[in-house]
Amino acid sequence: MEPDRYADYGRAYTEMVIRGLQEGQIVRTMFSGRSMMPTIRGGMQILLEKVPPDDIRAADIIMYRKADRAIVHRVVGIALKNQNRLFVTKGDNHAYISSDCIPEKDLIGRVKGAFFEDDPDTDVLVSNRFVGTLYILLASLTSNTMRIRKHVPAPIRSIFKYFIGAFFFAFKKTIHAVYSGISYGKLFRRRRAGPRSGV
Repeated sequence: MEPDRYADYGRAYTEMVIRGLQEGQIVRTMFSGRSMMPTIRGGMQILLEKVPPDDIRAADIIMYRKADRAIVHRVVGIALKNQNRLFVTKGDNHAYISSDCIPEKDLIGRVKGAFFEDDPDTDVLVSNRFVGTLYILLASLTSNTMRIRKHVPAPIRSIFKYFIGAFFFAFKKTIHAVYSGISYGKLFRRRRAGPRSGV
């Protein structure tokens, strides 16, 4: 009975977010999970906006429907199939893991902000054009490596998998460090500046 209860909760949550976006609202909701660390951490609040599929660009962070669940991942590529867009997505914390391929009909919205729970007014989401490009590069390296890996003899593959795994781990951690430095610096400067003036 437990899995059904959680599945029902996932469907209800997804439908609630979709309904709010369809009504033209900017939806603020809680993020859970580790797949988007350090960009978005579990317990942070995110802001979602409704956008047409044509407006989505590589490096954007989107929410999409997958098996009645709402998933938040980064777009690392866009393809066309029968005049419909397919969004290739990947969690920022996923280094050597395959990507998802999402049809545009499953797009829910785009993430436009991320906030720590103790400071819900300071958006710490770093510009996707900068750090997002590094995550796209990592995703491209992953997909190409996995494609090549299929044609490498098993003995050689078993020898090099540790070196390849270590490289991807180090690359991912380097991007994480860059992102964390920028986002925490942004938060620190905001707190030093004090409360914003105005309404």
